[in-house]
Amino acid sequence: QAGKKPGQAPALPVKHWKLWLDWLLKTAGPRIYFVVLLTGAFGLRCSEALALKREDINLNTHVPKIKITGDTAGARKSPGDVYVRKQHLKIMQDHLKNGIQVERARGHKHGKGKKKQIKKKDVFVVPTQGYIFKARKNAKDGHLHYHAVYDHVVRQAPKFYQHLHRMGEKVSEEARRLRPHSGRATLITELIGEGLVTAMSMKYARHAPGSFKVHLGYSRLTLADVQEACDKLASSRKKTKWSEWTTRDLLAAQKEINKEITVRVKK
Repeated sequence: QAGKKPGQAPALPVKHWKLWLDWLLKTAGPRIYFVVLLTGAFGLRCSEALALKREDINLNTHVPKIKITGDTAGARKSPGDVYVRKQHLKIMQDHLKNGIQVERARGHKHGKGKKKQIKKKDVFVVPTQGYIFKARKNAKDGHLHYHAVYDHVVRQAPKFYQHLHRMGEKVSEEARRLRPHSGRATLITELIGEGLVTAMSMKYARHAPGSFKVHLGYSRLTLADVQEACDKLASSRKKTKWSEWTTRDLLAAQKEINKEITVRVKK
C-alpha cells in the first residue's frame, strides 16, 4: 500500500548473519560488505558507519574501540565510543591492513554461459586517513550516501532469502525485507539473547538511559531464543545458589531486580 511504513528492520540469527555478509561480499562487493559488517558487528547505524574516518578506529589501545564523533549529519544521534569485541578484532585488523578482495561474477557481452558472465576480482582498500567510504569526486558529501547501501541491501535481500531456502535453511519470511538497520537489530538481539544485562547492552548500543523501551523494541528474540536460554539455565544448575555467585554477578542481578521493580511500580 502507498505510504505504508516498512516497520522495524528484521534481525537475523548469528549464523544467517554471517551467510548474509558472505552473500553481500560476492554480490554487492567488498565496500558494501564492509559497511554492513560494521553495522552488525558493532551496532552502528548505517549512516554512522558511512561517516567513519580511518582515525575513528583505534585497535591498538587497551580497550580497542570505534569512535562515533557526531561531526556529520548522519552520526549525531548518539556519539560515543564502541568497544571492538574480541571476536572481531582479528578480522578488523586484517581488513584495515590488507583490504578486502573477492572474485565476483558479472554480466558481460563476452561472458560465458547462458547468463553471459565473467569473473573479475573486486578489491576495496581502506584509506589510511579521511573517510573510509569515500564518495565520488564531485559528490555533495565526502562519504558514500546511505541510499547507495540501501539499494544494494533491498535488492539482494529477496535473493538471499531464496538462497537460504535452496540450502535447506529454516528462515523467517522477514528475511525478504532486510534493511541496512538490520545489522543494528541483529547485534542488539544477540547481546540480549546472550544474557547481557540491559544496562550493558544499552551502553553498547549507545541508547540513552531512559530509552529502555526503544532498546527492547530492537530485540527480535524468538521462541527458539527462549528455548536456548532456558536450556542453558537448566544445564548450569550447579551455580544457582546465591553463595556461589561472584560479587559482580550479584550486583548485576540486583540492578536488574531494582529496575524491574521500578517499572512495575510505575504501571
